[in-house]
Amino acid sequence: MGRDLDQIIAEYIEVFTQLKKKLKWSTVDPSSLMMISSLYSMNEKSFQMERFSAISNYIKKNVGVFSTLKSSLRFTIAAMIDLRFDEPKENFHKYLAVYEKLVEGGFKRGNFTYIAALSLLTSNAETDSDLLIDRAMIIYKNMKKSHYFLTGDNDYPLALLLAQLDSNIDDLISDIDRYY
Repeated sequence: MGRDLDQIIAEYIEVFTQLKKKLKWSTVDPSSLMMISSLYSMNEKSFQMERFSAISNYIKKNVGVFSTLKSSLRFTIAAMIDLRFDEPKENFHKYLAVYEKLVEGGFKRGNFTYIAALSLLTSNAETDSDLLIDRAMIIYKNMKKSHYFLTGDNDYPLALLLAQLDSNIDDLISDIDRYY
């Protein structure tokens, strides 16, 4: 049988406490620590501080000087890569390649493109990634065209998720309009 709520809460508190102690001098905000703790407590993979630190340090060392992954975003990305892949370093480089493909496809560099890249990397989509990126950009541009002031870079992950649906783009945009 599965874990009960008390076990999940205990794991959450344990992970949060370890992270807060280890990262007390970094600029990571408590909400990021809470999200990372939630990720680990809700998954079957146990939290290992040494592994998590090694992955986040590897990320920091393998990005450019001005990369957003030098910031606290790297901790969330490290957790997601740790939870999803057995070979984090190899998959981190795949992740960076996906990010660059998104940038080449018209997405601006930044946090939300990194989040979209992680979404694409971990998706089980059977569609070619280049086609998904093109489709996502079409969806994003249509969203921006219909709702210029409401649509921004923070909609990149949504556009990529919508691109993975087997739906007509016009129908998707119509649904989005209805929700706006």
